[in-house]
Amino acid sequence: MNNYASLSALVTALSSVVITRLSLTWAYVGRTSQLDNLIKCNDPAGNFSAFRMLQQAVDGPCVPFVGMYLTDITHINDQYLDNTIIGSNTSTTLVNFVKRQRWSDVVSAMVQHQAKMYTFSEDSSTMAFIESSLAQAEEIDTDTFWSKSQEVQQNEIECADIRKGLEMAGF
Repeated sequence: MNNYASLSALVTALSSVVITRLSLTWAYVGRTSQLDNLIKCNDPAGNFSAFRMLQQAVDGPCVPFVGMYLTDITHINDQYLDNTIIGSNTSTTLVNFVKRQRWSDVVSAMVQHQAKMYTFSEDSSTMAFIESSLAQAEEIDTDTFWSKSQEVQQNEIECADIRKGLEMAGF
């Protein structure tokens, strides 16, 4: 569906320390075949080159990964400064038109897919589920996720010890 914003959010969440430390769980999932390929898309190294290639190849509706464009705007802002000339009684700021043109290029690239709409309509039951899930997630303290991760990791270690014992016994 070319929803690169959601892809980025999912990859970031699955790459968090709270999740990645569950090594035995990942052993059953097959991380290398699934997540590692997606992590390459979300990698800011190379100026998000993987995301740029994906988004440029899209011919149709797309929800872009806006973080890449915000990074571009920040870099442009740092690279091209507006100049201030201070006179005897006044100061004048000179507008850097190259900076504004680069901003315009970034914004144009970001909104290029808005011209094409998705061909499906909003499902009210799905939207209600998403909204209630987001409301529940907002109420959860982030320390809860770390505690749950520690609990699952401890269970993994215990299960691994039991499994080793069974294997050594010939099962």
